[in-house]
Amino acid sequence: MGQLLIQLAVAEGAKITAVAAHGRPTEHMAALGAEIALDIETLAGDPFDIVLESVGGDVGSKAAYTLRPGGQYVWFGQAGGNPISLELFRLLQGGTSLILRHFVYSDGDGSREAEDMAALPALASHGKLQVEIGHRGDFSSAGPLLKEMSTGRLRGKAVVSIG
Repeated sequence: MGQLLIQLAVAEGAKITAVAAHGRPTEHMAALGAEIALDIETLAGDPFDIVLESVGGDVGSKAAYTLRPGGQYVWFGQAGGNPISLELFRLLQGGTSLILRHFVYSDGDGSREAEDMAALPALASHGKLQVEIGHRGDFSSAGPLLKEMSTGRLRGKAVVSIG
């Protein structure tokens, strides 16, 4: 999801900072136009307008404090296995207000999501969106694959054949 988000945001003129764990590959994100930070606590510069968070735990929690007042925090995953934790008094002392939104694909009647999901393959087929395939296999590989995906260890998308 991160690679797609980077490409979509950069195409709209946004400045992107991707936070990655030490030892994890980052070259692909930098090549797409993201600045790379290996430690969320050392981020410098202006506060962020939006945080798109899919890791959870300590990193996800600290990301909330990098927002500008009124910034948006969109939480759409917990690949690290641990929930985020926000300290109300720390937010109050820092003068930071934020909008927390938990993103799920099933909001509303589904029409908007169907439209958005149809746009992604169209962008890819016209060369405006690069999609990395991190796994190809048959359905028998789905169990281990889902475990790998749930822990954030799969880079790219998975293609599973049935039959």
